[in-house]
Amino acid sequence: MAAESPASVGTPPLRVLFDQQIMAQRYGGVSRYVLSLLRALNERGDVQAQLAALAHCNSYIRPGDALHPFSFALDHPRRGTRFRARLMEPLLRLGCAVTGPQLIHETGFMRHAQGRSSRMAVVTTLHDMILERMPNLFEKPDLQIRERRLALQRADAIVCISACTQADLMRHYPEFAAKSHVVWHGVDQAVSSDPSPATNRRPYLLYVGLRGGYKNFDTLLQAFGSSGELRRSHDLVCLGGGALQPAEVQTATRLGVNVAAGQLRVMNGDDAVLAAAYRHAAAFVFPSRFEGFGMPLTEAMVQGCPIVCSRASAFPEVAGDAAAYFDPDNADDMRRVIEQAVLDEAHRAELSRLSRARAGTFLWSRCAARTLDVYRLAMQAHRH
Repeated sequence: MAAESPASVGTPPLRVLFDQQIMAQRYGGVSRYVLSLLRALNERGDVQAQLAALAHCNSYIRPGDALHPFSFALDHPRRGTRFRARLMEPLLRLGCAVTGPQLIHETGFMRHAQGRSSRMAVVTTLHDMILERMPNLFEKPDLQIRERRLALQRADAIVCISACTQADLMRHYPEFAAKSHVVWHGVDQAVSSDPSPATNRRPYLLYVGLRGGYKNFDTLLQAFGSSGELRRSHDLVCLGGGALQPAEVQTATRLGVNVAAGQLRVMNGDDAVLAAAYRHAAAFVFPSRFEGFGMPLTEAMVQGCPIVCSRASAFPEVAGDAAAYFDPDNADDMRRVIEQAVLDEAHRAELSRLSRARAGTFLWSRCAARTLDVYRLAMQAHRH
């Protein structure tokens, strides 16, 4: 891949338009990726990137973001979903007419590809292959898989966010492997100096995001509840993911976790709350059985949070030596590794040091530079 510096002065910037498929998402890793990448591309000077989000309900969009000039926000996610379904292609055609892009970066896998001139190259980002690996988790998976195949087929190049995701692509769609390229995410490197804790209670283990299915929270709850040492000294705090479910409360209570006293609880909040939660946690625990990348890993690294996670999927690739690993299907192993990470102060301090050091690997400027390389390859492929 090329260096991270912009092209020479005088070279016309490459005009890129991101479509708005993912902008019906209020929160989420994919929309965060799209907007962070868009900003980093525009900071280079050799790319003019815009987002065809004439209507959106995304909370990550900032007032200064270089979006389409007629962008406006919707106040409800369901309205955004209906807007996307009905007007996606007309909006994309309008966006293309206004901005005159040379390349379309698709942010999802919609069924039709109308509104694109044959002169425009197409790039898509493949974030994971949970759909193909775990079709039972989705409604109408066959239809979604057909849409995904069509999107991958029409792309001139495919960005895979990890080597793990690229390997899954090779397994499920080997015909598209030759046009795939691995580009890791970046992460916002700024660290708040605000000393205020995220919680005024005891030391805590931090879990972030949804808790169902392959996220494997139930095994984490078993591991935490089965450890008398952890229960006596730590709480288990979940950030986001909705209120505790009755089954979760029942399991926790059976294991001796005092939910009423806050030993297991849910927090909510914005990015500042998330950063503080990482910063003050005894450890971030990521028990998921499968992720295409695992953005919370890099978020934890920036805050110097000790990481304890599954030895599965893309986690070893992303976290490297900056994490303590457990078998996600073995609650006893998970318990043992967590206990060592948070009860052994020297081990915890070393994990924190390694975590912060690893964070420098993940720069949005580097992601933008390598994505631009993919754009150039896509344009070459499109011309031929």
